[in-house]
Amino acid sequence: MVEFAGPLKVSSNGRYFIDANKKPFFWLGDTAWPLFGQYSLEEAQKYFVNRASKGFSVIQGVLAWGCGTGYEDSQPGPNFEGNRPWLDGPAHPNEAYFSHVDHLFKIAAENNLVLAALATWGYYVNDIHTFNEENAYEYGLWLGRRYKNQPNLIWVNGGDRIATGSESVYRALAHGLREGDGG
Repeated sequence: MVEFAGPLKVSSNGRYFIDANKKPFFWLGDTAWPLFGQYSLEEAQKYFVNRASKGFSVIQGVLAWGCGTGYEDSQPGPNFEGNRPWLDGPAHPNEAYFSHVDHLFKIAAENNLVLAALATWGYYVNDIHTFNEENAYEYGLWLGRRYKNQPNLIWVNGGDRIATGSESVYRALAHGLREGDGG
């Protein structure tokens, strides 16, 4: 099992991650895009134990999951409890949904795993333009504030789509995250 001492930072030479003990951190990631939206706590626990036992250090997932390219709906799907990430759009996150996400971060930390979280599936930015600069910033600000003290988190802005044509929206999301978590 990989030992994790968070939070992660970039080394002084800018070439690799270091943990809180200033030791290099190796990102060996597995992708579970639907982790936050479709895994129950029990399923997540089994998955995290399995991945940690295999030496993985990072699990990549999407907070507002669209069920994969070609299967998206007009809004992100509900989690296993039936809660969607937003009440009426990205600027209004659903506390019930993110309470479950909070538990997943805790379980991941207990297994020495870092979660690389995409704030949203790119479909909602690039394809149907659910996000604009204003609500992307507000969503990012809310997420940043909520998870500012989460040591086993790396934000991934984009990841499943090329940003071309939506750069300003992704920048607004990043500015919100940075302001919310204090950089």
